[in-house]
Amino acid sequence: MERKTYPEDVTRSNLNLEQESTMINQPKKLNLKEFYLTPPMPVTKRPISISKQDSTKQETRDLKPNVALGSSRYLETNSGFNTKQPRPLQKYARTVKETKQRGQSKVGPSTHTSNVFAYGSGIEGLVKAAKVPKRTPKSAAANRSDSTNINKPLKQPFQLTMSRNNPGTTIDDTMKILNPHDYPGKSKTANTFSPATRYEQNVGSQCDKIVCNAACLIELSRKECYNEIQQMVAKAIKNHKIFLIRGDIPYLEASMKSRGWVQKYESTKTRMVPYGSVASLDAPSLGSIQLPDGSFNEKMVIFQMLRHVPPDFIWDCRNEFTDWNSNIKQSTLLNRFQKSFIYTSKLGMATILEDTHWNYEEKVSNVQYPRTYNACRDKNAFVEDYRMTAAVSLLKWFVEQIREGVEYILRGSSPISIQQIEFAIKRCEQLVATANNEYLDVPQAAVSSQEWDSFIQNYIKAVHLENGFVETTSGPPFPEIEVNTAIAVLKKVKDIDPQFELNGYRNIWILKPSDLCCGTGIVMTHKLSHIMKRVYDGGRDYFVVQKYIEKPFLVECTKFDVRQWYLVTKSYPLTIWIYKESFLRFSSRPFSFANYHEAVHICNTAVQCKYSEQKNSVRAKDWDCKKINEYLKKAGYSGEPWYDEVYPKIREAIIATMLAAQKHMDKRRCSFELYGADFMIMNDLSVWLIEINTNPRMHPPSTRVTERLYPDVMESLVKVVLDRPVNPNADTGNFVLAYQQNVTDFQPYLGASMFVLGEGINRLKPKSLQERENSVNP
Repeated sequence: MERKTYPEDVTRSNLNLEQESTMINQPKKLNLKEFYLTPPMPVTKRPISISKQDSTKQETRDLKPNVALGSSRYLETNSGFNTKQPRPLQKYARTVKETKQRGQSKVGPSTHTSNVFAYGSGIEGLVKAAKVPKRTPKSAAANRSDSTNINKPLKQPFQLTMSRNNPGTTIDDTMKILNPHDYPGKSKTANTFSPATRYEQNVGSQCDKIVCNAACLIELSRKECYNEIQQMVAKAIKNHKIFLIRGDIPYLEASMKSRGWVQKYESTKTRMVPYGSVASLDAPSLGSIQLPDGSFNEKMVIFQMLRHVPPDFIWDCRNEFTDWNSNIKQSTLLNRFQKSFIYTSKLGMATILEDTHWNYEEKVSNVQYPRTYNACRDKNAFVEDYRMTAAVSLLKWFVEQIREGVEYILRGSSPISIQQIEFAIKRCEQLVATANNEYLDVPQAAVSSQEWDSFIQNYIKAVHLENGFVETTSGPPFPEIEVNTAIAVLKKVKDIDPQFELNGYRNIWILKPSDLCCGTGIVMTHKLSHIMKRVYDGGRDYFVVQKYIEKPFLVECTKFDVRQWYLVTKSYPLTIWIYKESFLRFSSRPFSFANYHEAVHICNTAVQCKYSEQKNSVRAKDWDCKKINEYLKKAGYSGEPWYDEVYPKIREAIIATMLAAQKHMDKRRCSFELYGADFMIMNDLSVWLIEINTNPRMHPPSTRVTERLYPDVMESLVKVVLDRPVNPNADTGNFVLAYQQNVTDFQPYLGASMFVLGEGINRLKPKSLQERENSVNP
């Protein structure tokens, strides 16, 4: 190549013209395959001392890379982790620093200092070292100052992070940061530059080559990440390990992924539609392939790969569960039975519990539940129960006042007549006689509604407004015979009424929306008029009216209920797993009948979370089963009262309820369901079932106890559902098998399955017409 002569060649005569020409004429396009496959050159150490005569030669030799940039050995040597090896990049930085100190030009590509990488890779340190404004270099004689900073390392060593979570950027993004005239591929004729400019362009080309090669490596790492995700998804599809969660349960998600399952994601458009009805929709909620911080959006890639693949495991947290018969495979594991609302809604549970006596078995299945009415449909039955409960309650209150010696004569502003006690005694006697079938042939005079209304008003004045009795003109106000009669009648009522202790004497009822959860819409009252008004305002089948338990077992004067998780893995034969530990839910205020506030009487977690915990409250102490067991021991109960008396009754109640609900459960082979049963414990340690919840709350945790229990419940559930079918001896965590139904010879109807018993008919060769005529007319 013919080279033009410049005046500056006198001062640059020591440069090798062949090497300078080679550095100027950079290739237009980088051959990545040839570049990466080229073995790196060994690193050669050079002395640091530079003589005056050889300073220019030494600068030129230091600017020549000794290792193939972009190769694995270069990245390993200059990644900032091996500081003992000499680095060409450090030498380049030292030369730049020396030049700056001597007042000469800074070498490197002509770029703006504002261009900075936004990605987390180590290219940033490299680009910062190269992005300096260019100047015209002075003569080499000016470079004879001392080089005291020649051994100073780079402030930010060159590092390249290759991971699936932070792949960096692409080649195009990298090259956009550089100015157009700094592109290695854009050729410029050597004759248009002076030797100083060609010298600067040579250094800039080397720097561009470093940036380009690092960006190529980042792009290759991104492709590697994509291939890894693709292989992971393909393996999961082959092994039928694709799961879908409609809701927010991170504990279940973590447990599934630890077993090699891959989660299928949905867009916001498909979350409220039946499964499989829409095969593919855009997912703007999942974002783009690359996140704003430059990291790799793995969810979006998996979404695109699995949008046409049906899941093998579905967990649906929605209460409005859609019909899935025609939209889901029969082999797909599903966390719901199709018609569980029949027995999990408050009205449905009250209906099926009426048949639990048919499934009674001592120490196996038995349940106690407060009586519940659909007051909109069964108005007469509820009103009669309310009136009789008021009559019994007045006698209880009357006897208690006498025994405690409370002043009862002319107490309050509206004392009632003694005749109300006589009215209550007659009504209780009629109740006992009816229960013993004593009035089958003897008709009884009906009590008018006006009489009952007058009695209810006087009952509320005495019990709830704390009024006394009117003093009679002759004799004591309460003859001894009336007190004894009341005690005797109450004893007979107790023998025929299993909920005698539950009633108390305040006649409080609780109204619950049948299909709502989380304590929404619950109302407490003792007035019949208020109850009926709310029932009619709510509409048909909206409210259920349940008797309030007036004698709960209190822990440090605080009410609580028990949430017990259990798992049904088969509807026939019925298979029930019960979690070993129960969750105690305390109210945030001390128990009292002074008001009916939800913070006092409703222990639901969603309700109590709305109120701040008071200092030294029971709810703030995180009670568990062990702690309450010790509390019962101190209260005078022998043995292990919680584990010997309370927990077995909880298990029996769950078994009895599910046996009554079995006929309403669909017989799908791959369905299972997690339930949360709520119980109240009375002061005599009797256990009463309040309600059963499908889709119980499992996130977020509300206390330190739930922080421990929620993850363990989900992990134990996965062990039962996924591990045990493969290995019968597999660990089931804290779920224990509570009941497994015996399989009978007669199988229930599971769908159309037509078959014929008998032997097949052999097809004979058809006879000819002549043979048939001869057989008929021989």
